[in-house]
Order: sequence, then C-alpha cells, then structure tokens
Amino acid sequence: MANEVKCPKCRKPITELRLDAMKASLDTQNRKLPAVTLACPSCRTVLGAQIDPVTVMSGTVKGVAGAITARRPQKPNDKS
Repeated sequence: MANEVKCPKCRKPITELRLDAMKASLDTQNRKLPAVTLACPSCRTVLGAQIDPVTVMSGTVKGVAGAITARRPQKPNDKS
C-alpha cells in the first residue's frame, strides 16, 4: 500500500476500522439520532463519528413505503 494509514495514537497500521453504534443528540433538541463511531481496531481510539446512514436510510424507506401504501380517506360525493 503506497499510503499506509496509521493510527495517530498507537501508530499501528489501519487496514479496516472498528464500527460501533451509539446515539447522538443536539443541544437544542431532545431527539436522539442513530450514529456510529469509527475507531482504530488496535487501541480503539475514536477517529471519527457520524450519523448512521444505513439506519437513517432504512427509516426513510419505511416512511415512504408507509405513505405510499396508506389508505387515503375517500372524499365524500358532492351531490349539489
């Protein structure tokens, strides 16, 4: 590998990251969001964190599918 990636803490080469699920929140909201941390597999130093895109995407797909398949109320016949 030309550009070997090393952990900034333990200096060991990183060929894959450890992925851990957790919750994240904003100070201004009480809502918890699904998140993941990306860590060194050797020393578990957190190298990054982000909102979990897989969980967010599957929640979006479920919401859209539910909206598409939901039964819509029928309009009453206008008998003027």
